[in-house]
Amino acid sequence: MMRTLLWPKWAALGSLSDEVRQEVHANVRRLCAEQSEILARRRGNDRQEPQPGVAPPAKRQRQESDSDDEYSSVLAQWTVTPTVRDELDTYLSIADPTLKSSVLLTWWKNRLSHLLPALSRVARMMLATPASSSASKRRFSVAGRLITNRRNRLSPQTVNAILVLHDYLKKKGRLPPKIT
Repeated sequence: MMRTLLWPKWAALGSLSDEVRQEVHANVRRLCAEQSEILARRRGNDRQEPQPGVAPPAKRQRQESDSDDEYSSVLAQWTVTPTVRDELDTYLSIADPTLKSSVLLTWWKNRLSHLLPALSRVARMMLATPASSSASKRRFSVAGRLITNRRNRLSPQTVNAILVLHDYLKKKGRLPPKIT
C-alpha cells in the first residue's frame, strides 16, 4: 500500500478505509523519520571534526545591517524545512495524477528531492524495487530451457548472449510461437 501512496495518481488511497489509510500514512511517516535521521547524520559527517590538541579557528562576529534584516525575513518566508509530517501532507497536496509511470522515479528525484528530501528517498527506494520476482523467474525459465544435458558446456558469456538475443527478438515480435 505504501508504494501506491507514493504513486501520485493513487496518492489519495480513495479505495481504502480511513483506518487502513491512516496506517499507511503512519508507516510512510516512520520511514521518512528514519531517512531524515540518516540525512542529518550525513550532514553532520560532512563537517570537519575538531582535531585533538588543535584549537578551532576563532569565529568571526557577524555585523547585521538593515539590508540583512530584510533579506533574513524574505529568506525565512521561502526556506521552510518541512517536518516529516509536513512532507507527506505537502506531497498529498501537490501530487500530479497525470504523471506517467515512465517518468515516476525521475519526478521524485528531480522535482521533489529538494522540497521533500526524506519522502523522496523513501519513494525512490520503494518504487525502484520490483513488485514481484516474475521477471527473474521468466529469465531463469528461459535459461533452464537453454542449458540442457546436451548443452552443458556453454560458457556463461554465450548463455548471456543467447538470453539477450532472445529478449531482443521477443521484444520485436520475431520469435516463433514455440520458443516464447
